[in-house]
Amino acid sequence: MPNTKPLTDEERAILAGLLGDDPPFDPDAIDGLLTAVAVAPGLVPPSVWLPRVLPGGAPQPGAAGGSELLGLVMREYDAVVAGVQSGTLVKPDSEEHDRCVQFARGYIAGAQLDPEWNGNEARWGFVSWAALLAGRPELVPADVRAQLAGTEPALASSIEMFVLAARDSFVEGRGRAPAPTVVRGDKVGRNDPCPCGSGKKFKRCCVDKQA
Repeated sequence: MPNTKPLTDEERAILAGLLGDDPPFDPDAIDGLLTAVAVAPGLVPPSVWLPRVLPGGAPQPGAAGGSELLGLVMREYDAVVAGVQSGTLVKPDSEEHDRCVQFARGYIAGAQLDPEWNGNEARWGFVSWAALLAGRPELVPADVRAQLAGTEPALASSIEMFVLAARDSFVEGRGRAPAPTVVRGDKVGRNDPCPCGSGKKFKRCCVDKQA
């Protein structure tokens, strides 16, 4: 069984350290991206979102901290998916505005990975809250922007409502919920299935890509 408990504060601090000095996303933004992946109308496998979170894809075995980094990210993915399914999201408290902004930033990036979501104006309305919260009004359809004008300060307290509305519209509509990945502890062996979701052994997939 996958571990679906969200990372502890200590583990989040470790993850932040392993991500380096200038990562594309901090842990809160990663939670937002993974949440969007979990509620997306299409299926977005790790092979699509992992390179956005970790440029270059899965760390090569033997790289300093690589297995721990990958294990933490994949475990958080399982926790986020489980939270979406149960309605208990992995997200910052609404009072922590700056962290909610990062969550929204990641949510936009996750939505943009799904061609069934990105580019569909009707569906994209489910990203409007995140775009406004993250200071990206240009990503909001004009009619929706008019409807939400002046609500920006209250958006952080409504994240759960918006995300679960997308889940109910997209996930149930496609007839299947996103399945958690099985993570074998914090280490990925060369003969284990690649965590990117390709179905190949790790040594024949992401290792080869980085060789």
